[in-house]
Amino acid sequence: MSTNISKQKREELISKIKSVHTFIAEAEQDENTGNLLSYLSELEKEVKGKKYGLVFEEHRESIDDILETHMYLKDRTNKDGTCYPAIGTIAKDLKLSRRTVQRAIADLEQSGHLIKEQRWRENGGKSSLLFTVK
Repeated sequence: MSTNISKQKREELISKIKSVHTFIAEAEQDENTGNLLSYLSELEKEVKGKKYGLVFEEHRESIDDILETHMYLKDRTNKDGTCYPAIGTIAKDLKLSRRTVQRAIADLEQSGHLIKEQRWRENGGKSSLLFTVK
């Protein structure tokens, strides 16, 4: 999922530029401080300008989800390298959707980093999955 956070990031950057500008303006003045103030003003103008405005996007790559899921499972393994958290629990703890966790587990299985086995109850019903992390 991609969330456009350009305005927020731009405002934070402008705020930081203004803080540095204030700090330099209050320092002892010489040729260098004058140049720095001029450069900061130009930088602020460029960041504010529509034509040269910056675009920041926050998103996750699928590899991030795979690695995070792998580390989550690895952190929960016993001495035999197995664990059995529910998909819903993993999704909730990692703040991912159930489907994203399922895809990450499938990718880990395919790459040989994980073995997934269905566990069964005595009455024949499904229980949680057993994961063997490599």
